[in-house]
Amino acid sequence: MGSGIGFDWPVIARDAELAEIARALNMGAGVLLTGEPSVGKSALLRAVLEREQRGGARALDIGRLDPSSPRHAAQPVSGRGQRLIIVADDVRTAAPATLAAACRLIAGGHALLLAAESSRAPLSADMRRLLTGTLIHRVKVGPLDRSGIAKALRTRLGAPVAVETAERFWDASGGNIRVLQDLTERSLTDGSLRRVGNLWRWTGLPAVPDDGLVGLVDLVLGRLTRNERELVAVLALAGPLDTTLSLVVGLAEAAESLDRRGVVTVEHQGLRKMLRLTHGLCAHVVPCTLPADTVGRLRARIADAVKASGIPRPADPARFAALRLGLNDRPTSAGSVTSAAEALHGEDYVLAEALCRTALKEAVTPPTGRSADGLPPCGVGLRTGGGPPATFAVEGGTSEVGDLLVSGTGSRAGAARGSARGADGELLILLGEALAGQRRCAEAEAEFLEADRVGVAADLRPRLVRSRVRNLAVGLGRLAEAQAVLDAEGAVRAGQADRHLEPRALLGLLAGRLDTLPTTSSSYALMPTGSVPPPAALALHEGGGSQASLALLESGAPARDAGLDHLVVSAWITLHACGGAEALGILDILRDHVGAGPRRCMYLALLEARIHRTAGRTARAVELFRQAAAQRGPAEWFVTRSWRLAQLAGALAEQGETAEALSVLEQARTAEDEELAHLLATNAVLLEAATVAACAGDRSTTVRQALGVAQQAAAAGWSVQALAALHLTARAGAAVRAAMLLPAASAGCVPDAVVVRHIRALAVRDGDALDGVAEDFAGLGRLPLAAEAAAQAARVHQTGGDRLKARASQATSAALASRCDVSPPDWTVPTPGGDNPVGPQLTSRECEIATLAAAHLSNQEIADRLVLSVRTVENHLYRAFAKLGVTTRAELPRRLAPDTLRSCLIA
Repeated sequence: MGSGIGFDWPVIARDAELAEIARALNMGAGVLLTGEPSVGKSALLRAVLEREQRGGARALDIGRLDPSSPRHAAQPVSGRGQRLIIVADDVRTAAPATLAAACRLIAGGHALLLAAESSRAPLSADMRRLLTGTLIHRVKVGPLDRSGIAKALRTRLGAPVAVETAERFWDASGGNIRVLQDLTERSLTDGSLRRVGNLWRWTGLPAVPDDGLVGLVDLVLGRLTRNERELVAVLALAGPLDTTLSLVVGLAEAAESLDRRGVVTVEHQGLRKMLRLTHGLCAHVVPCTLPADTVGRLRARIADAVKASGIPRPADPARFAALRLGLNDRPTSAGSVTSAAEALHGEDYVLAEALCRTALKEAVTPPTGRSADGLPPCGVGLRTGGGPPATFAVEGGTSEVGDLLVSGTGSRAGAARGSARGADGELLILLGEALAGQRRCAEAEAEFLEADRVGVAADLRPRLVRSRVRNLAVGLGRLAEAQAVLDAEGAVRAGQADRHLEPRALLGLLAGRLDTLPTTSSSYALMPTGSVPPPAALALHEGGGSQASLALLESGAPARDAGLDHLVVSAWITLHACGGAEALGILDILRDHVGAGPRRCMYLALLEARIHRTAGRTARAVELFRQAAAQRGPAEWFVTRSWRLAQLAGALAEQGETAEALSVLEQARTAEDEELAHLLATNAVLLEAATVAACAGDRSTTVRQALGVAQQAAAAGWSVQALAALHLTARAGAAVRAAMLLPAASAGCVPDAVVVRHIRALAVRDGDALDGVAEDFAGLGRLPLAAEAAAQAARVHQTGGDRLKARASQATSAALASRCDVSPPDWTVPTPGGDNPVGPQLTSRECEIATLAAAHLSNQEIADRLVLSVRTVENHLYRAFAKLGVTTRAELPRRLAPDTLRSCLIA
């Protein structure tokens, strides 16, 4: 394994740990590095030691001293002014006599300790006494987070890495720096990690792991007992397992040992605790090292344990079916339908496809040694992907059901299969949904057409139409055909329920036709669930009816197969209208939602990231945005992948990582070309791009893009998005123009009302009003905006000569900013130069025309508005420019007095 010249893997992305170590040493305290094996403690210790030695410190490595020498305690003596550093790579295994002498020097204030603990041997009594005082400071060195992985890769490779590539490395390594280093260097050697354009991309782990990867897994796992090996193999085959499962309970001691060593991780999913392998690399490699009879034995044990548990979790039927299929034990046709539906609900689309195809074959083929396709039965020597067995998705995701897909690409296989299709339309719908979930949208449309041809039961007709319309519109981008499918269903009769209201709402949202969507609870009263479809609720919210949309969402329980969208949209609107605390309550429900599929996990990460970003916890928000942006699941009708990438770019820019933000933004623009573009998502990407531009110092681009979004959104009726664009415009320095474009109607919810007041206070430079806005934002939990408004108030007070108020506002801003990860950005606070407004003697007409010109209205627009000739407007502007001492319209807002602006805005 090679390594980059001059590149120190263990130290990169360890800025926080290095800073904490430096603070401790500067305060006269030693440092003890703790953490799991292979996280780079020894290398970090060496890097710190080298830095101290360059500063003149003298080092004494007690691990290299002869403990039998009576002079070993005298060796540390150094010259005056030199700091003595006692070094121990593993303080737990140091010779007792040597360690005791070192502890005496440390306790006497003659030396500082710089050590790590790597083994699990007990600490000496002398060391425990030192740790109870202030002479030694513990510094935990943990696995790298997603941002650390991205930074390490970017530094090693010398260029940005694609977001999904960084996520693949994080998943495979679990943040372990040794594993990351080995995988990176191996992937560079074999060419799977290569530069494509401006980005480095990794295709992932090899389908068949070589001896090197197997050896790396052995290194990560360490020496295992028999029960520990059994548990690792079980988790590699089955994926995350409930800790209450009898099989896991029987291996509880092994689980505790592996957890302490970082081999397994316990995760909380609602009220349940799930056990999984920490490193994706282990889950990928271990199944390939197991003998076939061991795999069969373990699968049978897992299946029996799941069955014996009474199958308490709705996702367990699908899990049980997958395990039995792996043993060539086919479920009944009815069992396959139930399991396929559960697999779809858990977002395990590959398993759902396998179960559907198995059931379709079962209808015409007896369970003999050959199937209707002339292929061996499911699970016998078949591997469509050519790769090793991957983990079974207990809660959804990737599973070893590639072995079960005997039909390969889903092509038709003769009359026998056709008759099977005719026998069960529900299976065809499920199969189409499974294919759509894998982005095989053309194949999905073929299955939906077949289901429509053979006919389905009346109660299944709405599901077929809904699934087909979503696949055509979102998956294939064929809106006209999707609309034709709906039109073919006929008009809704008076007094009858619109069974296809959800797909109608979806098409209305995607096409931006808000006027076609019902906005009252009575419109949905006849629906089976009595609740509003999520696309309609989102459209109503974006149209300014946040509270009304929440009321409609709460008017009835969501249908089971639409529950995820229902909860996601509810949390989204609640965060905007009510705040993060209320939205977290919905996320708690979402965490308990059936399944832990990629789409649910993506939205959990995305919504939580938005909550953290709103509250000023930018670092945590970036981590979660990385997770959400890397997900490549089914085609999304709501938050597209480009939108998720753009939000990551915006948060990175706010964190000060402008270079990476620009790279991620470019990835977002590329993703837009690969998905359905609808106005809501397109404008959202533009707004995040405007934020990145502002953080990069290009406020003019920010204002131009934000104003363009505001105008487009307002024209389409998206008032919430239009207001967000105007708010960004005002924060970037064009508050007068933003205030002039505010709608006359009142804001739809309390947070929107505060935003409107913020825009107007910035436009008229009212320091007292900005102080009030800061207080209101703080009450809503929007701490970054609160700190920003207080800083703006301080600048306005200072400009107006009120130093007392300026100091008070600045103190408020500092206090609020201390609760955030970042300070208010410079681009939101007016600069000193040219900010002092002047109140020259303008006539009322000059003042009126100058103010409209400051709002970027053209001479013709001003003339039309005031019923004047263009020549008259030009003459008034000429005199106003001379009195104000300006030569361009861009200078007008800074030269007009606040009272002048205020009076014009109020008028």
